[in-house]
Amino acid sequence: MLQILNILISLVLAREPYRIAVIDSGFDFTKETNFSLCRGTHANFSNMSTAQLDQSEKSQFKRTQKSVFDLFSRASNPNVGLKKPPKDTAISKHGTNVAHIIGNYLKDLPKDSYCISIINYYQDIDLNLGDNQNFLITEVAAFIYASGYADIINFSGNGPEKDFYENAVIKQILNKKKTKIVVAAGNSGLDISKKSEHKTYPASVDSRLIVVGSMDNKGNISTFSNRGDIVYTLEVGESVTAGGVTLSGTSQAAPKTTAKIARAAILERLKNERSAKKITNGKEKREAHSR
Repeated sequence: MLQILNILISLVLAREPYRIAVIDSGFDFTKETNFSLCRGTHANFSNMSTAQLDQSEKSQFKRTQKSVFDLFSRASNPNVGLKKPPKDTAISKHGTNVAHIIGNYLKDLPKDSYCISIINYYQDIDLNLGDNQNFLITEVAAFIYASGYADIINFSGNGPEKDFYENAVIKQILNKKKTKIVVAAGNSGLDISKKSEHKTYPASVDSRLIVVGSMDNKGNISTFSNRGDIVYTLEVGESVTAGGVTLSGTSQAAPKTTAKIARAAILERLKNERSAKKITNGKEKREAHSR
């Protein structure tokens, strides 16, 4: 019994950081960057080859239930496992803003208790990408990559197109992984309830997604925010300053929910760690006294 207890204590004391993956436009360091960034898990999918998987492969997936993860094995290898986060390739600095919203909420916690991983999945159209990039494909590749290590994924993106692979991958992650996924509700001011004709993706993919809408500082839902029964919660998403830029949208509301979920989980881990240390210290004192 004592041996089992020692094993359990050692597992708790071997601290693994709570990993937060931010799938967005990359990251720029600012004067605010005083929070923990992961090492060796950042990735840049924004310049990967994005040839669409053809209809026959969709049929194969439906017929054999082959893992959609395997269908992406032919995609050209992007830069993954990076020690430093990829630079923000959006003119708006959208990814920098989103990551700093999360980081600023966690920066008072022990730096080894969590880390933020940056995954760049797109670049602005006016950066001469042409038609070589399909955001849905790079988004799906980013989700697959993040699900391999992240405790929670923040995706502050949405669109009207329903995509076969996006749908399949998100459902597989939710079915097989413990990873939580937080997504933005979208900024069309529409009712996106389950029974509504209006949908936005990936928010409308699965009811297990944590969908976040925007409200103003008085608690009123923002006029631009999508709404309805699939929206899990509202956070202030109007004029949110972080990472040196001020942006508005459900994109800014979603990372606040991500940060709150992460913070609660991290504090619970730290609480368990302190309890384990007390048990260890008590055992050591008893052993010393018995000598």
